[in-house]
Amino acid sequence: MTASGADRAQFMTAYAVLGAQRNSKIIGIFCRLAARDNKFNYLSYLPRVWRHFERDLTHPILAPLKAWIEKHVPADSRGVIAIQHTSQDLALTA
Repeated sequence: MTASGADRAQFMTAYAVLGAQRNSKIIGIFCRLAARDNKFNYLSYLPRVWRHFERDLTHPILAPLKAWIEKHVPADSRGVIAIQHTSQDLALTA
């Protein structure tokens, strides 16, 4: 970092924010691929991507997002998703 002139704290903040954005997007895409396109093999990658996402959320700047995730996504359902088949469509449940 010192050779580039970049501030380490600013870099680590940007790294955590961009990582969280990327990993949350991947989680959504994998769920959509399973639900809409019946590509269930992507679900096997969810636990790993959730671990990356949770690691990103340890950065202090992401504390509000981490609190929201903890409130709305139960810990025991992160990285696990069930596909419920109905006669008309598919629904994702955590």
